[in-house]
Amino acid sequence: METGEITALLPEWPLRFVTEGLPENWAEIARSGDAEERRLRALALWNRDLLDLVPGFAETAARTLVDVRTCIAWEKPLLVYVFDNGADGKLAFAGWAPADTTEPRLWSSVPAPLRKFLREVHAGFVAADGESFGPLPPRSMRTLAELADSPDGDPDWDEDAAEDGRPLSTRLMQIARNAGLIMHCVSPDLPPGQIALVYEGDVDPTDFGPAFDELLVTGIRNQ
Repeated sequence: METGEITALLPEWPLRFVTEGLPENWAEIARSGDAEERRLRALALWNRDLLDLVPGFAETAARTLVDVRTCIAWEKPLLVYVFDNGADGKLAFAGWAPADTTEPRLWSSVPAPLRKFLREVHAGFVAADGESFGPLPPRSMRTLAELADSPDGDPDWDEDAAEDGRPLSTRLMQIARNAGLIMHCVSPDLPPGQIALVYEGDVDPTDFGPAFDELLVTGIRNQ
């Protein structure tokens, strides 16, 4: 794709298309003049154990990803992934370069394959709005208490949580969200392999893989 077409998919992003100042394992993507080679090399970066958890996304990405370009935005390297849904048109996701970062408060509750992805592949993989349909950058992951500007605990949430057995606001951390109000949260109080879908005070624990797979696929298909 032409750079102008890609810029139009991310109009609020100050994209600069570059071939230098990038992670070493992006070099072949940056140098390639062939979109098919770029997309295959980018998909090969993704850790297998994460893709095994999200087979719907893996299949959809393999089928609809048409190009990947190396860019800088806000002085940070990223890969821009362009998906083509046919009649629904094209859309873009941004995958930030891995970077040394302070681990968020409940980092150990993030499933291991996703932690590996965020450390080694992309430190965040998000839709054009910069915050939905994929894992947030670790630096942007916040507990519900922190999101409520009460880092030591949100009294309104915690009072009800104590009565109905929900995790406290300091023990639920948002790692992703959809385009609406549903937050995907981890907690040390959930069984291993589960994630909590949080919506207007309701907490719905569910298996991480299917829930995260649905989130990623929905982002590609229905933005």
